[in-house]
This record gives sequence, C-alpha cells and structure tokens, in this order.
Amino acid sequence: CREKSNIYKALYRGLGVPAPPPCSALVNVLRTRKALKRQGRVSRWRRRGEEAARIPQGFGPASGPRNPLTGSDSVAELRPFRGLRPPKELAQQLVAPPYDVVNAEEARAYAKGNPRSFFRISRPEIDLPPGTDEHADAVYAQGRESLALFQREGWLKQDAEPCFYLYRQGMGAHVQTGVVAAASVGEYDAGRIKKHELTRADKEDDRTRHVDELGGNDEPVFLTYRAAPAIGALVEEGTRGAPDHDFTTEDGIGHTFWVVRGGL
Repeated sequence: CREKSNIYKALYRGLGVPAPPPCSALVNVLRTRKALKRQGRVSRWRRRGEEAARIPQGFGPASGPRNPLTGSDSVAELRPFRGLRPPKELAQQLVAPPYDVVNAEEARAYAKGNPRSFFRISRPEIDLPPGTDEHADAVYAQGRESLALFQREGWLKQDAEPCFYLYRQGMGAHVQTGVVAAASVGEYDAGRIKKHELTRADKEDDRTRHVDELGGNDEPVFLTYRAAPAIGALVEEGTRGAPDHDFTTEDGIGHTFWVVRGGL
C-alpha cells in the first residue's frame, strides 16, 4: 500500500516511520532477540522463570513501575531514545515508502537522481548492478556503507539526548498519530508484548542480518495499546507546539513530526 509513504525513514540508525494505526504506540524494538543472540549478547532461556543473560542495559525487566512513561504496570515499558533524523530542509528528500512494498527495480527507479533517498539504506541493492541477489553479502555491506555516508554528509544526525517522537499522518479527513519509542526486548521475549503475526523464516533472517549490519532498525514495529492517560497527555502536550517537520508528499499524504525533548 503505497499510501504508507514514510516521513523520512530516520529514527535510530535510520529508523523509518510508516503510518501508525489509530491509538497506537509506534515502537522501535531496538534489536530483535535473534539479532542479539547472533551478537552473543543474549543467551537462551535456561529454565522457566530465569531471565535471559546480557540483555542490553535499559532494555530488560525494570525495577519499580515497569513503564517509566506511565508509572504503571499495565503498559509495556517504553523509553525515549536518540534518533537519527535529517535536517528540516532535507527531510522530504529522504522520504521513501516501506522497503517491502516495492521490488528492487521499483526502488531503483524511485531513487534515481536522488542520492539522499532512504532506499539507499533500506534497499541497498539499488546501488549495486541490476540482478544482484538481494541477499548477497555485498547488499548488506552496501546498506552499512550508505548509512555511514548519510551520517558523514549530515543527511542524518543523531539527537544529543533521548527523546520521544510523535508522528502524525493525514489523508483527507483521516488523521492518525503515533508515539515513537524504544521497547524492551526482554518484554517481547517474555510475551508481555504480543506478537502480531507469524513471519517467514527467510524474511526474519534477511531483516535480522540487515539490522545487524546497520547497528539498529530502519523499520519500526507497530504496537497497539489500551488507552493510557499518560500517553494521551504526552501526545496532546507534545503536539501543541510547532512541529519539527511538516510537509505533504506527492501521494497527498501529510506528514507532521514533533520531537519531545527533555523527558517528561
């Protein structure tokens, strides 16, 4: 569905921001369990009730209220993070649809003549000869090199402090707003965050390696949540001021983006 054109695929090492569903938290699970295990940073669960070892600091089970955003145990843990974002004047040049709604040739045509297209990170095979196997080693390496280039050129810059992000899409009379935050790998692994679909192993392996090479996610994970007053207050307060980015893409979708700095 091409209407889900992303604002600019820019958070946490190239994290993209496709449209969140109504009343949703748009959450970037910074590293999948599989990616962490591949790096040797998470061990297998040894027996029931025992925590997995070496979960990255800040993303395992927390002491006190589980969710620092809500102060409640009723919502999974959400935390701010340091996103990578483009300067305001360049944001629209980085816009690209989700990687999986186009094939390599369509992505290559979309990015033609635009060195800043985010497809150069999310579909890096477009910068290799046509016909290159999209699962070849060179493709993953190219994605890493493209992300490094975007950072060197200043097309993506990391926020100095952890932030929450608010993203609103508008299409005609329909408007939807999401919260972009970091979620706990430990809670996902323990089943506190519910899995929304059964995924194919080959797709999992491809995205896991892509995440490994980039050092972070360039595609987010969607979560929906029961109404939480604190999250509603965050959205209401955070969207009162002038947005950090506000533009309309060629498909008529409006994209408005706020950065919530300084914690809550």
